[in-house]
Amino acid sequence: MAPNGDGELSTDQDLAEVEAAMERLGREKDECEEKIQSLRSAEDPGQGMYFAQKIFAAQQEKLRLQVEMDLCRAKKNRYLLAREWGQV
Repeated sequence: MAPNGDGELSTDQDLAEVEAAMERLGREKDECEEKIQSLRSAEDPGQGMYFAQKIFAAQQEKLRLQVEMDLCRAKKNRYLLAREWGQV
């Protein structure tokens, strides 16, 4: 991605790269959600099997991925708005 110096997108190719990154991040987030669910299902309080730390770490990773997706979405929207206004 070739930002124009201030972290913003400058070409349609940059936009395509951001969209691809958003798709990748979405897949990774879905994998984290599946991991969280499987860890919760595997817990067995009767046997003393808890995965609190692993669940917490996976939840943090999921939130990090969501923030990255939000940042990509904001960049994309700013670029599309600038293009609509003829500033790109």
